Amino acid sequence: MLKGRTTFREFLDGGEGIASNVLADRLSRLEARGIVERQPHAQDGRRHTYRLTERGIELAPLLLEIILWAVRHEATAAPASELGVMNQAARIVPGRYPRPLGE
Repeated sequence: MLKGRTTFREFLDGGEGIASNVLADRLSRLEARGIVERQPHAQDGRRHTYRLTERGIELAPLLLEIILWAVRHEATAAPASELGVMNQAARIVPGRYPRPLGE
């Protein structure tokens, strides 16, 4: 969801290589804990979209910080374009990230 994905198919095709049963289980757990909300898709009621709840939105900065820390300290296969997006998002909070990724 931090990358703009909202449907099960978008998550599945996101490049992380997650199995569909694992994804379904994780989304179900996140929904049960009030982190995400599942709603019927606007054009096709058989499908659903997912969005962060207020509780999930509060977690987003923490998750971003963990991702950025991991990129700085661990090897990553993330494309440079994704790292750029994360750097931009990190700049929303002034002073939190003194140096861009890759330095």
